[in-house]
Amino acid sequence: MDYEHRHGYRRPEGYIDLPTDPDDHEQAIDDALVDHPDNGEIVAAVVTEANPKQVKASFIDGNVAVVQGNDLWFVASALSTRTQPNQRIRPGAIVRLMKNDDDN
Repeated sequence: MDYEHRHGYRRPEGYIDLPTDPDDHEQAIDDALVDHPDNGEIVAAVVTEANPKQVKASFIDGNVAVVQGNDLWFVASALSTRTQPNQRIRPGAIVRLMKNDDDN
């Protein structure tokens, strides 16, 4: 983690297409996350909504994380519309999340 903080956020691990049908949507998330197992406290999730102020991401168990405010500082450049599409955090991006010290 120290290495990551020193070098900055690189990009999502991958991307999936999110279907509009709710059942297909959940299945696509599950299928994608099976290929991206958790690594201890660092958990894989699929972004379902993203803008510079807030990111929502779904976990394989169906829970949703909402990341906002100062918790976005590390990935702020990846939320910009000026970022290359293959490096941008957007719906369908596969990312890793970790609880912060505030238990959020």
